[in-house]
Amino acid sequence: MAVDIRNDDYQREVHSEIDRCDHICWQIRLTDPMDKEKIRDLEAELFNNAQGEGAFLTPPVFIDCASQVHLGRNVYINHNLKRNAWIGARVSILPGVTIGENAIVGTGSVVTKNIPDNCIAVGNPAKVIKTDIMRRTE
Repeated sequence: MAVDIRNDDYQREVHSEIDRCDHICWQIRLTDPMDKEKIRDLEAELFNNAQGEGAFLTPPVFIDCASQVHLGRNVYINHNLKRNAWIGARVSILPGVTIGENAIVGTGSVVTKNIPDNCIAVGNPAKVIKTDIMRRTE
């Protein structure tokens, strides 16, 4: 089904989800890192209890539309996503890999090696297809 992103109802729904996620991510960032139970509870709220068993994020987290994010079993997301990195849908990022600042990883990619800052990477395995991209971060 095609969605018209210009539709007012769609815009309200998306912005409501972004606001919900911003608030929960803010709560996670303010939580004592030693309070793992509270962090897990907030993550469950963020993902509408849809994250896989053993999934865990290390704060700080910034997720715009968590209702559209699906985490499998034993997923661990840590600090290897740098500022303003964008990850497409159905991307797999292997352990120990760092996604650079302002980098974009295309949908369905499998990232097996570090992606440098200001690059676009796609494919399986992901390869850098464009470098020195400049994105507005305002």
